[in-house]
Amino acid sequence: MMASLPIEFDQFTFVDLGSGKARTLLMASEYPFRKIVGVELIAELHRAAEENIREYRSPTQRCRQIEPVLADACEFELPEEPLVLYLFNPLPERAFSEFLQRLAKSLAGAPRPVWVVYHNPLLEGALDASGFLEKAGGTPQYSVYRTTGQR
Repeated sequence: MMASLPIEFDQFTFVDLGSGKARTLLMASEYPFRKIVGVELIAELHRAAEENIREYRSPTQRCRQIEPVLADACEFELPEEPLVLYLFNPLPERAFSEFLQRLAKSLAGAPRPVWVVYHNPLLEGALDASGFLEKAGGTPQYSVYRTTGQR
């Protein structure tokens, strides 16, 4: 999925909402992201993520700045920098809509490129209806969106 993004990875921060035990964060570290952030609400999963990040060793790892955050994805303040947001159905429909409203507000205050990689896109209609994201690709397993007007 990451390989499908036409971006300069070192210009972007990767954010996984609902990062669990950090598996996706560690996979993302194989790309030269500027920074990687995982947001997890469940303390037990967050502690497991901290341990997994601490113990992870890979000769092909290209980003070592990985930050697990114990927080509610709906309340997490998104970094005001270019972002790749990774979603694997982290929120129920209503909370997902609220998150998209917060993202729109964040973009209005700090315009920047944002790519959304949505794995198992059950609520894809909310992205389509957002008015600030456009579909840029994907497969039946995942969808890729970007802020409108971005090429």
